[in-house]
Amino acid sequence: MVSLQLLEQYHPDKVPRVNVITNYLPLELFDDEEYDCRTPENWLELGVIKGVRNPLPGEAFVPVHGEELEPFTNLDSLYMHMCQWVNVAVMDYDPETKLWTIFTLDGTRRTAELPRIYVMFKAEDPWVFARRIKAAVDLRRETEATLRYKFYLNTMLLVDIPELDDDLIDKIYYTATRNNFMKETPSWNQFRLDAEKDPRLKQYVDIIRKNWDEPVKMVPRLKTGMRSFIGMRDYFKWMNIYVIPETYRAMFFVVGECLKGEQMSLFTKSYGIKHITLEEFDTVQTQCTNNVIKHLQGQWLETIVYNIRMCLGDVGKGWFDINVYNHEIYEVSKLKRFMELIKFRMQYTLRILVLNSIELFIDLVETPCLPCLEVEEDFVWGPNLIESDFVSKASAIFILQLKMDDNGASTTPVSL
Repeated sequence: MVSLQLLEQYHPDKVPRVNVITNYLPLELFDDEEYDCRTPENWLELGVIKGVRNPLPGEAFVPVHGEELEPFTNLDSLYMHMCQWVNVAVMDYDPETKLWTIFTLDGTRRTAELPRIYVMFKAEDPWVFARRIKAAVDLRRETEATLRYKFYLNTMLLVDIPELDDDLIDKIYYTATRNNFMKETPSWNQFRLDAEKDPRLKQYVDIIRKNWDEPVKMVPRLKTGMRSFIGMRDYFKWMNIYVIPETYRAMFFVVGECLKGEQMSLFTKSYGIKHITLEEFDTVQTQCTNNVIKHLQGQWLETIVYNIRMCLGDVGKGWFDINVYNHEIYEVSKLKRFMELIKFRMQYTLRILVLNSIELFIDLVETPCLPCLEVEEDFVWGPNLIESDFVSKASAIFILQLKMDDNGASTTPVSL
């Protein structure tokens, strides 16, 4: 608690004279230990490493040490400067006094014993600890207000005040509770004004002001061209396929598998070695394409079918009965439209797969040829036959063997 005499000594002009309410009950009395996720023994066991108990890291709300008082505009700012949260090392716990021994790590090297409400471990949830403090503060405020109210009633002067008979009490109760509304009389208005002006009554009487709701603005009906709202609603319910959670989950899994398929490619840039021949290039690309097609025709379809069965298998009779055998019933059910939507999504995946594969193959073929793009028709190689002026940053697509004999130059295969 802050001493008013100390405040008057430093700031005689800043000290409020009226309506000063300080908490006279300690906060630890209202601490709810149900918020704590561990017992004190369990907290201490967290610091045991190889049989040696070490201090636990945490934060504690301790007074500021050696800080000079500065001018403040209100008591709240002064309270915040009087105490603060600092990093501490929790050393020990006394089960008799229920106090934790802490050692401050703010440079002052102070030791103190604090209740649990003022100590927060680094290993606990700060949101839960904040709710714990708020619950204790609210309960203390309510308790102190109740005690003040009881004390106010007990100190009222009741000498020469006649007692009310039962009929009058019933009439007052009926008038006050009828339709949950109390009529404001001139006496009540005068009492409310007096209570608002007298600061001594604010700590005992809570004046509730009547909140006036703003009138709702009347908006004329807008013409939307809809002939029948009920008919449009029924049509929307008939056409919409997302009417049960199972359809959302099924489409979620289908879209997930389709996204995986879009990331695949019919061609590959990775050969495993630096250079390959044309035959090896054709073999590698053909094998990659066959593997992707095999995956799409096998595991990809099986995974989608399995996810749909797992989501819609327990729906039972209705619009999404996957066990229906009558083709006419299937044609008018929402399951058919749902399967058509899945089919279109899979077709879109194949389209994206082909487009991405074409872009990859074009990049694979064009990139090594970019240095030769601006070569003139009258270009002469020159005497240096070992080093080339057309060196690409990308690796070659495939290699050819150049042979020189009496008949001239040739490559393998000869068809090229």
